[in-house]
Amino acid sequence: MAYQNVGTPRFYIDYFQFAMATATGSPYNDASFGLNTSKQYSHSTTDFGGNVHKTFKSFHFTGAIPKLNYIAVLGHNFGDFTTGGFNLRLDSATVTDDYVERPSDYEIVNADFSSNYNAQYSGFSIVKITEPSTPEDANRIKFRLQASEAYNIKGSAFSTGNIYEMPHSPNLSLTMSREYGGIKEFTTMNGSSMSNTMWSKPPAWGELGAWELGSGNPALSRSGRRTWDLKFSYLDDSDVFGSNQSLSLIRHDQTDGADSGDIANDGNFNYTLLTDENFFSQVWHKTLGGTLPFIFQPDKDNNNPDQFAICKFKDNSLKATQSAFNVYDISLSIEEAW
Repeated sequence: MAYQNVGTPRFYIDYFQFAMATATGSPYNDASFGLNTSKQYSHSTTDFGGNVHKTFKSFHFTGAIPKLNYIAVLGHNFGDFTTGGFNLRLDSATVTDDYVERPSDYEIVNADFSSNYNAQYSGFSIVKITEPSTPEDANRIKFRLQASEAYNIKGSAFSTGNIYEMPHSPNLSLTMSREYGGIKEFTTMNGSSMSNTMWSKPPAWGELGAWELGSGNPALSRSGRRTWDLKFSYLDDSDVFGSNQSLSLIRHDQTDGADSGDIANDGNFNYTLLTDENFFSQVWHKTLGGTLPFIFQPDKDNNNPDQFAICKFKDNSLKATQSAFNVYDISLSIEEAW
């Protein structure tokens, strides 16, 4: 049985990239935040001892920290620790001990929960978190690591942000394909036909191939660039665009047809362009029209390592067509990027 089918897709939208692109945040020590896995960073530790954590990476926002519900660390060697783990902390100049609220136990892949998120294998980890009770003036996110021994900690990319799940699976007429860099074929002087295949594959994440766990030779890892052509029919307009496409909560026209759940007691909106849960606000807008990469999981219920990809929207491909009153069909093409 094949397990590469598309179910209900899930998008992991990285807030670090969006903040850097809009000049609303910046990394404190280096550029490993976001989904750029081209370089593996290292940090030599001393013995942390006990439950002592050490800040590995820190990111500062110019305003309030947005809603967070996932953590991803790509290209790490955390499986080499005999004990230890990683976590996320929110703080500011005046608040230093407010950690992200921990779920009871919700790993998406390779992040067992105890007092920290512990990776059984090196490679990558993704964990879903509950929305933190953010301190009122918190404007920093810190990745914190714990180790009971001196070690050289490595990681390629550190990501956190919002998970958006499509309301339902796409139409059955979807397409998933693998593209290669091209094949050059030529004929020799004696009439023989020869070809040269230009292989296309993600660069290695340290000592492993992209999206690999445990061990393996990166030269032998999966090749080909995955692409998905998806179409979703009969989406409610609140799932596509939401009720408010402004940063302000002010609602001037009381006859706009907005859903009652989107309206506060004072008659204004409950949500803004940045906070409403709809495809345009959470995915299209926060990837700047598809120019920023995101993590794509074609089936939210399949958490095997080969189900994840760093992607972009292909050729500005989003198309929304109104098929009935307050009902839309959308189509889009997603391409693996590295």
